[in-house]
Amino acid sequence: MSARPRSDNRRLTRDRYVVTSPRAHRRTKLFAGVVPVLLLLSVAGFGYFRDRAPAAFLTDAQVEARELRETLNKVRLELDVELATRTELERQVTSLNEVLKQTREELAFVRAAGQPSAKR
Repeated sequence: MSARPRSDNRRLTRDRYVVTSPRAHRRTKLFAGVVPVLLLLSVAGFGYFRDRAPAAFLTDAQVEARELRETLNKVRLELDVELATRTELERQVTSLNEVLKQTREELAFVRAAGQPSAKR
């Protein structure tokens, strides 16, 4: 007599099943969450401190390049301030020219009103 073929669900009764609490995977989740954050922070820190390394660790060309960048930033800031000042002064000149024009018109009117008329 041949043995009956075993059904696919027979393995379900053969294996051991252990009931676990939700706490069991907390350590794994914590590890999976902390490792990428630490990796990201280390890469960001490396980039931050690489740009701000002490001058003793930099070559002369790097030091000169850094100084030139700082000078360029200062000059750009001064240029921005000068442009803003110039724009404001041009606006004030336009406004004052309008006031001057109006004042001259009023002065001409007062002078014309103050002169005796020739028809009398």
